[in-house]
Amino acid sequence: MNRWVQRDRAWGEPALKARKQGGSPRPKLNRQQLAQTTRLVRDHAPDQLELPYALWTREAVGQLIQQQWGVRLSQQAVGNYLRAWGLSPQKPTKRAREQCPLRPPKLDGAPVPALHRRAQREGAPIHAW
Repeated sequence: MNRWVQRDRAWGEPALKARKQGGSPRPKLNRQQLAQTTRLVRDHAPDQLELPYALWTREAVGQLIQQQWGVRLSQQAVGNYLRAWGLSPQKPTKRAREQCPLRPPKLDGAPVPALHRRAQREGAPIHAW
């Protein structure tokens, strides 16, 4: 209230008119960058893009955007982009949480091909039980 009285005394009634606050929100990424980032998030896991995450999180997407485009975004801005892309946080299904974390994934009794290739590349043995 004191500010209004001071403005009125100093500049008169025009100083009391409502003013627009802040600037208009402008997207930090152009359409092409958004489309390519969306494709990367949907088609790849973070570790495939050399990010230190196993699953996509706001932090991981923010780091991807910074890595790809040199644009640093707040976690809220990243969350807004994810929501606009139709991506939302997901909880694991009950069945997935109940699975044995020590059992290696298998396809028809053999280790997953990608796991096998990675083990060969890193010179690591695969032990089956």
